[in-house]
Amino acid sequence: MEIFIGICIAVAVGLLATVCFLLAKKAVFIKSLQDKHVFITGASSGIGLAIAKKCLLEGAFVTFVSRSLKNLEGAADKLLEETQCGRDKIQYQVADVGDYAAITASVRQALLWKPIDVLVCNAGLTRGGYLEKSSLEDIDTVIRTNLNGSIYPLHEALPSLKEHSATHPVSIVFISSLASFMFMYGHAAYTASKYAVRGLAESLRCELLPYSNMRVTLMCPGFVNTPFLDELDNQGEITEVLHKVNLLNKKSSESPEHAASCTVESLKRGSYLVVTQPIGHHMLALGRGVIPADSVGRNLFELIMLVPFRILSLIFGFNIRSSVLTTVRKYRKA
Repeated sequence: MEIFIGICIAVAVGLLATVCFLLAKKAVFIKSLQDKHVFITGASSGIGLAIAKKCLLEGAFVTFVSRSLKNLEGAADKLLEETQCGRDKIQYQVADVGDYAAITASVRQALLWKPIDVLVCNAGLTRGGYLEKSSLEDIDTVIRTNLNGSIYPLHEALPSLKEHSATHPVSIVFISSLASFMFMYGHAAYTASKYAVRGLAESLRCELLPYSNMRVTLMCPGFVNTPFLDELDNQGEITEVLHKVNLLNKKSSESPEHAASCTVESLKRGSYLVVTQPIGHHMLALGRGVIPADSVGRNLFELIMLVPFRILSLIFGFNIRSSVLTTVRKYRKA
């Protein structure tokens, strides 16, 4: 009898959590991207390029930035062909987001074209390897690109964004990662940079509370099928642990288009903290911190699921230890 009652309670809790999740809707912040100016870093490939395409299809003007002129020209031709938009809808700038002078010059040039309505800090990379074996140059490149590359364009654009928000809704978007909730094995500098971007977004969100027409969106996708993923899948011992601990699986990774679609819809809703894969809801409920969810339904869902998710995380934590030790011993014996 007790078992039956327990099962009934578990089913009821699950159903209630599902209803709360489905009801977790939010009012629209930006109704349309038509004629909005979207500035995107790291947009010559991957998620950034997919976001640019999505925005152009919705009628936006797009400025996109990358380090490679060749890649930018190729991306521009691809966007013009696939969206059939006018050439006057796009402009591109060559800049390294980790170079303050270069990226701020790009922001200033974009502002001369049109006021920025949406700033997307997307540029990111990783350099795999155990920390002590990583060169200081690689560590610096990761931190400079992922963290400084988000701070620098924002630092330059923020005064203009605040001024523009007096009459127009303004969105600031950070493309982070589930690595901002859970480490990515063998990528300590990358993990640190993504935790830092999450902290940056959280602090900025609170700083901008007096500006009712500004929103911050922190996107946390999982593994996305880009060249970035190819780098992860060729690192021997580290890759095997990534498969076991971080559930790396190229076949089940999400497409850049899916991540881009989630990003655009989230910024239009004005959502703050967004995950794009089912496992992300587990991490979000456990790691949200003091920032409430965007809706009552979402808050109820996370409250109901907090204990079950915590139990699962404890079980998974023991599995992490076992997986790491088993894999490392196997490779180091060989």
